[in-house]
Amino acid sequence: MGAPLARIVRIKWERPSEGRLKLNVNTAVDGTLGHVGVGGIVRDWNSITITLFAKSFAFSHVPTRRKFLLCEKLSYGVEISLYW
Repeated sequence: MGAPLARIVRIKWERPSEGRLKLNVNTAVDGTLGHVGVGGIVRDWNSITITLFAKSFAFSHVPTRRKFLLCEKLSYGVEISLYW
């Protein structure tokens, strides 16, 4: 028996309240090769893009990669919140 098929789930973006911004972040991890990617977008209540970011890097230790990604997401979100 092979690996299970991937399931595609479509999620509709929901706008923030008027006067607010929304940060959406996503990551991809290839645990076999040790590659990590993180990207995100900040949009306002009119769906206008304020900023985008993307970063890729490599780690050799999987738990360290996961902790780093979480810290990076949180610090970037706080930075954006403080800036606006």
